[in-house]
Amino acid sequence: MNNIKKIMCTIFAMAMLVSVSILGSEDVYAVSNTPVNNVVNLGTGGSYTKTWDSESFTNHCFIEFKLNKDGYVNFKVESPVASDGTSKFFDFYIYSKKGKKEVWGHTLNTLKLDTIEYQSCKVGLKKGSYYLEIMPKTWITGTGENLTSAITLSTKADKNYEKESNNTRKTANTLKLGKKITGTYGDEGYFSKNKYQDWYKIKLTKGKTYKFTFKNKSKLKTTTMARILASNQIYDTKGYGNKLLKNGKLLYTPAKSGYYYIQIENYGQSKPYEYTLKVTKK
Repeated sequence: MNNIKKIMCTIFAMAMLVSVSILGSEDVYAVSNTPVNNVVNLGTGGSYTKTWDSESFTNHCFIEFKLNKDGYVNFKVESPVASDGTSKFFDFYIYSKKGKKEVWGHTLNTLKLDTIEYQSCKVGLKKGSYYLEIMPKTWITGTGENLTSAITLSTKADKNYEKESNNTRKTANTLKLGKKITGTYGDEGYFSKNKYQDWYKIKLTKGKTYKFTFKNKSKLKTTTMARILASNQIYDTKGYGNKLLKNGKLLYTPAKSGYYYIQIENYGQSKPYEYTLKVTKK
């Protein structure tokens, strides 16, 4: 009898652990104020087919993934097509699993799509576990039909890739002299709290001349500006910063030694694209 009681207690304890785990997932809230639930765990990579319920008003999909080392995540989401011929698109958000904070967001502008068949993004991140939220941008509820999207995700280690979130001066990534960094510029997600920017900092020596090289890999002609900022004020001594437009190069001689900041901004282009940034001593 004692053995039976022990077994029953063990089963009950296990059931409680499972129950706590499921309930715990409801405590996490996305910036869209949607509970993070029914999470699909793809680990360091994998695929999943999501069915979008036409009767649901919480049509969000949450994917858990992890990076074992600093690097980036690549994901691709198929755009489902309704019977009336209209394609459905999505906004994306990434949250750190630890701390449950928004790391990256992208809100769609359909005019900037390269293709209507799918959406894909590449985002640099520190090692750790994350949630990807896929949120319908166009209305699926009320179509009278369930639609499906094939979702694929992969991760890769890369120590010279940008690490989100670096949207503010305070969270700037540190650059190493002579090392080229690659980054992905997204844009401000609809529910995001901060304006989307990429920030970097590098330590420079007074009187030395440095070359800043910025290359924008997108097909867009006038989108991005990289601005060099002094460490102790909002703008440098010229008042507005030294600007590097798309595929720009600039020689810069600091008046003081210390950290200098590079701010990368987007002007009205809701489209992720990749860029490279490098600082060398002249």
